[in-house]
Amino acid sequence: MKKATIIVLIIITFSCHSYETSNFEYNPTSIRDQEMFLSNLADDVSYINLDNTVRIGYITDIKIIKNAIFIQEKDIGVIRYDKKGKNPIRIGKIGRGPGEYQICKSFAINEFNGMVYILSSGKNILVYNQNGVFIRNIPLTGFETHFDGIEFLENNLVISEDIKFGKAKYNWIIIDTSGKIIREKKNPISSFKSKLGMHGGITKCKNGILYWNIYNDTIYSIQPNLKYRVLFLFEKGNHRIPTSEYDPINFMKYMRPYQIIDTKNYFILFYFYFTPKLDLIDKHSKEIFSTDIEIRFDQGGMDINGGILNDFDSGLSFHPISYFYDNYEYLIGWINSYELRDFMNATGIKGLSSPKYPEKKKELEKLAASLKETDNPVLVLVRLKE
Repeated sequence: MKKATIIVLIIITFSCHSYETSNFEYNPTSIRDQEMFLSNLADDVSYINLDNTVRIGYITDIKIIKNAIFIQEKDIGVIRYDKKGKNPIRIGKIGRGPGEYQICKSFAINEFNGMVYILSSGKNILVYNQNGVFIRNIPLTGFETHFDGIEFLENNLVISEDIKFGKAKYNWIIIDTSGKIIREKKNPISSFKSKLGMHGGITKCKNGILYWNIYNDTIYSIQPNLKYRVLFLFEKGNHRIPTSEYDPINFMKYMRPYQIIDTKNYFILFYFYFTPKLDLIDKHSKEIFSTDIEIRFDQGGMDINGGILNDFDSGLSFHPISYFYDNYEYLIGWINSYELRDFMNATGIKGLSSPKYPEKKKELEKLAASLKETDNPVLVLVRLKE
């Protein structure tokens, strides 16, 4: 779904939906490559060409609610679009003035009123309305730590902490929108010496929020009642990154989960283990589909090439980066306009010249022909089968 030359991706399956997955243990050493096809899990694929009024470079996150699309761009911050990708509104801006954020580490949306919560530099949350107007601050100065991720859950904010350089006080805390702490989960791993920075995250799914980091063997689901449960485990073994100093030359031989997505029927895990991998895990059959991914570090982020083979409309392979639910489950990804244009102008690429839905290929060809090299990225929405 984008470019590259490293390797990544593994979609593992943890679930906010299945209550049997706590018995599931994932071990990347036993996985063999097996191609996955988009038509097997999707019943529709659509594309949204983002308005060029605000120039977009590297997208780090995408969130969609019923009436709006929110993009986190590396150098700009958060931008709100309507559902057609038009009428962009910047949510605050990067800076050091009142109502500005030095960096957007993560952001969350209140789906009920459209309020936007931006986690800035790990010690402060800035609150904006859906028109980008700054409302107030929620300071996090009393926690003696720097947080890394934020999500909205049942009128509260879940804020996660990664293990950085061998230390972390929390896995997560939960606060209300006034900043009052409601619940907390301490990091169970004792401090250790390490030169490795943060690797972990939280992801919203239909019925809760997933939490993981590269050292814990447990993937958690934080439930709407604010309690948590174990979804599944990473199997112990030499593939797990040690909680100690180690020779950096061995770094690539350790598994480092980068992104986890949970749907009703699948777990999706994007991770590094010797090469980047993408794994799709069928929750019912426990069958695992796995593929190598190529990566190029570009524009301050990862430019990714590869993923789920698009036999739906013969478009570029699909790499999901987020999830949303609106009557149906959707996976969201993005591709550069020039890559989509060049790809569709080529012939016989990856043997997918005969799509399952020829009429959808014609629509995609029409879109690609309308694109310019300098156009903003195109969002890809994959509607999952029931």
